[in-house]
Amino acid sequence: MARFYNSGEDELYLYDFRVFDKIVGIFSVIWTLYIVWLYQNVLLPRPESLYMPINWFQTVFMPTLPHPAYFYSMVVLTLLSLILNYFRQHLFYRIVLFFFILWLNALKWNYNFASHVGHIFVLTYFFSIFLNFDKMGTDVRGRAAAVHWFHAGILLTYTFAGVWKFIGLFYKLFIDTQKMGWLHEHAIELNAIVSKRIHDEFPSSSVLQLYSIPYLWEVLTAGIFLIQLFSIMGSLNKRLSYFFLAGLIIFHLYNSILNNTDFYVAGITLILLFFPYHRYKRIFDAVLIKSGSGNNAV
Repeated sequence: MARFYNSGEDELYLYDFRVFDKIVGIFSVIWTLYIVWLYQNVLLPRPESLYMPINWFQTVFMPTLPHPAYFYSMVVLTLLSLILNYFRQHLFYRIVLFFFILWLNALKWNYNFASHVGHIFVLTYFFSIFLNFDKMGTDVRGRAAAVHWFHAGILLTYTFAGVWKFIGLFYKLFIDTQKMGWLHEHAIELNAIVSKRIHDEFPSSSVLQLYSIPYLWEVLTAGIFLIQLFSIMGSLNKRLSYFFLAGLIIFHLYNSILNNTDFYVAGITLILLFFPYHRYKRIFDAVLIKSGSGNNAV
């Protein structure tokens, strides 16, 4: 690992996290307004009989679809927490904000289905709880190491996904050979059809022709599995982070555009997380850092 870790980037990591911490808060306001739209236009009109909490968090904090008064109280508290965290970073504020973000994101999981959409966004708030820079003094290396671990925790979710996909791949290649695996020539095509049929749609003829190109999708599938498997290495240095960011963004865009799998929030979160803010330091210093100086986290 010593060959990949570049201690000369410590200041860049600290600066980039500092700006990310501000920008993700602004994005979270927009995301909260989207949850308001989702609640009003999608969840409220649904029959109450479809509401089925599936884990302890939902059972305790939202056993039934929240009444508008309860829901909007949580929205207001979330927005207040975002404002507090923007101007003053504190461990208690981060814990409270994580709870509200998790609560809002969990609303759509109450229909006997636990979607993985939104998990990366929620994890950024969870792992930020452990970035207690007040306990680290002014040690640049220690603070930068904390940011590296913060990135590693988020990217580890993709690495776990890659591990399970390779386990499933080898299992179907060498053990359960009667079932279709990801490297089957029709696997991606069938996956696209199933994803579309969930939405009462069907892939267009041009898309189906695209899936018929020999060996292309098998190679691309193996490639994206490898990117997922080694994603955690993107937490080591800037160049690796940009490489894995590009691969994961392409993966999310493909699923969003062709498979109706809404990974928009995950893609935006990854871009905000690994964007090279230090290259535009003058702009971000003027617009964000000074406006929310207070007791900065970094």
